[in-house]
Amino acid sequence: MNGLRRWRDALVEYQLRMQCRGGCPIGSLGSEIAETNPEARLAAASGFLRWESAIRGGLQAMHDRGELDTDPDDLALATLAALQGGLLLTQLQRQVRPLEAALDAMLDHIESHTRPA
Repeated sequence: MNGLRRWRDALVEYQLRMQCRGGCPIGSLGSEIAETNPEARLAAASGFLRWESAIRGGLQAMHDRGELDTDPDDLALATLAALQGGLLLTQLQRQVRPLEAALDAMLDHIESHTRPA
C-alpha cells in the first residue's frame, strides 16, 4: 500500500506542477479519435491496456505475497478508471481535488482488501 500511496502522491504532484493542464494524453487522444479512426482507437485502447497491466502487476504481486485477498483484475481496471476520471475533472476544474478524491477512494477500497503478509 505504501507504494500505491507514493504513486498517488506522484500523480497529484505532477498535476500540481502542470497547473492541472493537459489531463491524460492517451485519454484526450482516445476521446478525439474513438469514433472516427478505428486503428487509432485501437492504439489508444492498447495504451490503456498496457497501463492497466502495469497496475495489475503491482496488485498481483500483493496478491501473490498474501497481502491482497481479492482478484487484482477488477481492482486494476477500477483504479485506471478512477485515475482517468480524476485526471479529466482535474483538468476541467484546474484543481487536484478530483484526482485526490478518486485515487484516495480507490486506494482505500484496495486497502480494505489487504492483510499482513
